[in-house]
Amino acid sequence: MPVPTTDEEFDVFLSYNSKDRQAVIDIGNQLKARGIKPWIDVWEITPFTRWQDELQRVIPYIKAVAVFVGPSGIGPWEDIEINAFLEEFAKRKIHMGLVLLPGCVDKPDVPIFLKSFQAVDYRISNPNPIEQLVWGISGRKQMPLLLDKILKLNFDEQINFVKSKIKDYQVASFLIHGPPEYGQRVLLTRLIRIISHGRQNIKSIKINLGNNMGMGRETIWRLIANEFGSLVEVNAPSFYVEIADQICERWQTQDVIFIFHTVDYILPELLKDLIEKFWQTLAEKALNNLQQVKNDTYLLMFLVDYKGCVCNWDVWNFNQSNAPDYPFTLPPIAPLQPNILENWINQIADDVLPSGLTKQDLINDQLKGYIPYEVYSRICKYCGNTWEGEIQKWLA
Repeated sequence: MPVPTTDEEFDVFLSYNSKDRQAVIDIGNQLKARGIKPWIDVWEITPFTRWQDELQRVIPYIKAVAVFVGPSGIGPWEDIEINAFLEEFAKRKIHMGLVLLPGCVDKPDVPIFLKSFQAVDYRISNPNPIEQLVWGISGRKQMPLLLDKILKLNFDEQINFVKSKIKDYQVASFLIHGPPEYGQRVLLTRLIRIISHGRQNIKSIKINLGNNMGMGRETIWRLIANEFGSLVEVNAPSFYVEIADQICERWQTQDVIFIFHTVDYILPELLKDLIEKFWQTLAEKALNNLQQVKNDTYLLMFLVDYKGCVCNWDVWNFNQSNAPDYPFTLPPIAPLQPNILENWINQIADDVLPSGLTKQDLINDQLKGYIPYEVYSRICKYCGNTWEGEIQKWLA
């Protein structure tokens, strides 16, 4: 069997009846937001390839299988997928189980061996089904405690800034920025956790603009359209209005959060289009529909700059008071301050850190000093973990 690369490995294979596709895609997005990498056919199978060939190719790289059952029961293709994974289940003891969607009958007709496993039930809200699903896939009931502590290190200025804005705005966008290795994803993850607290119905759309050395316009618009099942042609003059209509329709009943990673990789002109054509059209439509939105749901966009250069671009020359049409620029991320690190060691993380650890153990004055990424890596090292291998994958 070939040795899988990191890009080829998937945490879970989502097997479903085509009639339940949108519900499963939404759950897939929730899994991605929690650091789980799902395999879904509509995301991973290249056009004009044989579905059966791709299934056989990907099976060795799957760590778990979730079999979804909705009102229409098991689909014909699901039966094939389940049988294909049985041998892997016997050989590798991969996690495998049922996920019961709303509308599923009390006793669905499923393979006998699957009935013996504890199912994840989306027909009830307690216990939280997405948390149960993450637990079943990863074997971890929650985010590692060490990362939970790291998320509370630094960024108070940026956190308070966003809190003040979302208190006044249901529709808003933000730029997270700072020099390389300054913890942009850690800040983003903390913000998402704060915004998501007490909210279970969230659609999170994450797009890495740095893929393939920077995406083009059509690719970005198509990725957005696919997330909402839109068939509108991305080159059509009506694209921005039509996709805004579809996003706002979803926003009426759930929070919608766009995350665009590595905006520093794309051309300034494309960032301008993302703000002025996509976001401004969407924000204007959203404000016009504000009275129809239930439960004070949020419509948010985060742009993440990992080089700290976007604020110097000419396209970023606009009035911050023109919210929500333009993004708010967060205070730039700065190096960790000694007093903040010392306070974190003594008062917040004392129950997870080795006894006697000091701030001097976590910095290297001759190299990178208090740069966040360096500190995170050293914290993990002293705690017997690795930042890249075990902790970072939980970030948004």
